[in-house]
Amino acid sequence: MSGAPQLVEPDDVPGPFYVSAFDGERFLGLLSGPYAQHRDAVALVDRARKLAEAIDPRAWWWRVGTVRMRPEFTGQGALQRAGYALDLSEEVADVG
Repeated sequence: MSGAPQLVEPDDVPGPFYVSAFDGERFLGLLSGPYAQHRDAVALVDRARKLAEAIDPRAWWWRVGTVRMRPEFTGQGALQRAGYALDLSEEVADVG
């Protein structure tokens, strides 16, 4: 659920890192990324959550955080596939 964010110490291990979404224990997907640094993904958790809630009201109940993927993984997050910039500052492409 949305609520007070938990403080997270950024991981110094190389990424790629993503903002991720879970419904309970069920992995829903990668919302945003890839980010080379964990601190970049952590900084965008709240923004990614708000964008997800605007797209899908069920996102209010999702657990949103960060994950590190294997170095060879290069996929884009769902918000980037929907046309958002990596920093989530703006929608940069109309992919619909």
